[in-house]
Amino acid sequence: MPGDVVPTFSVSELAGAVSLVLDTAFPTEVWVRGEIANLNRARSGHVYFSLIEPNELGRGATASLSVALLADRKYVVNQILRRAGGSVRMTDGVEVRLRAKVDFYAPTGRLTLLMTLIDPEYTLGKLVAVVKQLLSVIKSSIETGSEQEMHIRRSFREVSVDVALSHNATRRYRSRARGTRPARDARG
Repeated sequence: MPGDVVPTFSVSELAGAVSLVLDTAFPTEVWVRGEIANLNRARSGHVYFSLIEPNELGRGATASLSVALLADRKYVVNQILRRAGGSVRMTDGVEVRLRAKVDFYAPTGRLTLLMTLIDPEYTLGKLVAVVKQLLSVIKSSIETGSEQEMHIRRSFREVSVDVALSHNATRRYRSRARGTRPARDARG
């Protein structure tokens, strides 16, 4: 319509509006899952990385969010990981579930997840599933009698031990979280 004035925002007004919308939509911390990429441990003690959702082809990402684990929260996250048996380490390629505050920093126009907690049971479960899949592939290779059978058998035994250790670490973490001792199974 002629004579209508289209509203025009200043950069700070639009950034303020974006910040307000995010604070309204996410007033509390949220749980987010994804794969760690581009992890950087700064001298300040902070840890920065991208949390990505890999595309189906395994190359690139369908979505990506920046994550900051500030030094004071890093201590808490490290304690949680130690209580889980120390078998989870935040490195590129590891799928994690974390809790974070959604933050928009207007001066840089950057949306960042400010990480506060990690769920080690989620990551341990994902790692055990990947290892079981790998074991299945190795086992089928052994059954077909490939020429590297002895090496594969040795690798199979080593991975089996690692899976058992991860399983025990998961049981210990869950029982500590419940305040009970882990039940002994047939393996001791």
